[in-house]
Formats: sequence, structure tokens, C-alpha cells
Amino acid sequence: MRALAITDLNLEDCAAREINGLIKTQTAAKETKVLFEAGSEELAKVAYRSQTIYRLMALLDSFSFDEKEDPLKKIKKSVESSGLAEWFEKKTTFCVRSLMAETREIEKNIFEPKVGELVLNKIKKEKKFTPVVSLENPNVLILVYLYKDSCYWGIDLAGDLSHRDYKIFTNRHSLKGPLAASLLHLSGYTGKEKLLLPFVKDGTLAVEAGYFSGKISPQRAAEFSFLKLKPFKKTDWKKFFLEEEKKRDYKVKNIFASDSFSPN
Repeated sequence: MRALAITDLNLEDCAAREINGLIKTQTAAKETKVLFEAGSEELAKVAYRSQTIYRLMALLDSFSFDEKEDPLKKIKKSVESSGLAEWFEKKTTFCVRSLMAETREIEKNIFEPKVGELVLNKIKKEKKFTPVVSLENPNVLILVYLYKDSCYWGIDLAGDLSHRDYKIFTNRHSLKGPLAASLLHLSGYTGKEKLLLPFVKDGTLAVEAGYFSGKISPQRAAEFSFLKLKPFKKTDWKKFFLEEEKKRDYKVKNIFASDSFSPN
């Protein structure tokens, strides 16, 4: 299936290299995103192991729009012609969420319910039942990503992949985990070299380097949304995660981090 990963602007090549290192695929890096093809287990591996991406979705469609066009009208046509219904079963709950960057001003509290209405109409027409909306814990999270004059939408597979459990005490200088990981990739760090971080602040760079060097997932405690999705239900996920955990190495060496600020 087609997939889209959202990452930091100007660091897309770092995310593309990471994805190519995790699975065998061809990637296309564009502003803030990486496009690629992958199967369900490959997508799960990217969600579980990737450090450089913020969101991961199964891409259903994309299109561009100009200043005079209403994105909602184009989304309506896109939803009607999509394979969205394949992701729904009779008891499937859903909701719509959007991410917007450098695009025209759009009210999310108006935009998202209208897209949700399009989804309802689509499923009622093709599946002959009305899916239930669940804003708190949906089975299917439909993610709409608007960037400049482009729209990408699909099924969110893993939620917020920038979340890190070690981020307990942060400060205003803290880096997001994906940004720190991308900077390590940008530096040419492969996990085998000695790494010296003399101004580590809250330690984000050091921890991300440890994850990378030890092949440790930053999402070990995550509750992945893809586990609820119809196309992903045939896989033995317990076995999958056990196999992935066997690859980790907690005996991380050659990372030296310090900071002159005593609370760090």
C-alpha cells in the first residue's frame, strides 16, 4: 500500500534514508514528507523503529489546490472515488483529524466535521451501515495533511510518533526526538563511532543516539492504532514485536554526554 511519513522540513532525506534502512522500498522525499510503498508488516516496522518521523499514514489520495479552489470540494471528490470503505467493518468507529502547515487559514473545528460527514456518506452508500464517530478512541483515525497548496489524506497508523517516554523534565531548549534523530543522521553517525556531546542540555541527542546504536524502539510502550485496522488483523503481532525486540542491544557504548548546567 502507499504510505506517507511526515517529518521535519529540509530533513526529509534523513527520514528517507532511515526508512530505506528499515525496509526494502523506494522512497520519494518532498517538503516535510516521504512517500513510499510498503506492506502491513513493513509499515509496522517503520512505525515501531523509526526515530525521525512524526506521523505515518496509509495514503489514500493526494491532490493540489490553488487559491481560488475550496479544498473541501476536492476532498469530496477524492473521498467518493477512494477505497476508504475497505477499512470499515460494521462495528468500526472513526474520527477525522487534520494537520496544517503553511497553508491558508482553515478553521479545524469546521473543516474536520465536514470531512467526517463526507466519510459517513461514503460508508453508508457503499457498506449500507452508518459508522459511529468516536473522538476519544476511534478504530480508524482519518488524517488530513494540508501543506501549502497540497493535500494528503489517509489512515493514521501510529498516532504521534514524536512522543518519547523519557521526556519527563524538559526545558525551552529541548529538541523533539525526531529532530534530534535527524540531526544524528545528518552528521553521518552510524552507531559505531564514538560520539561526544559536550552540550547535551536535557539529553535528547544522547538518548536518541543510544536508541539508534542499540536498535531500540522509541515506541516500545506505544499502543499502535494499526492493531485495530481491518487490513492489519491477519498478522500475528505478538510474534512480530517479539522478533523486533530480539534485535535490540541495551549494551550501548561510546556515547559520552555532559552539560555545564548542573541540573542537567
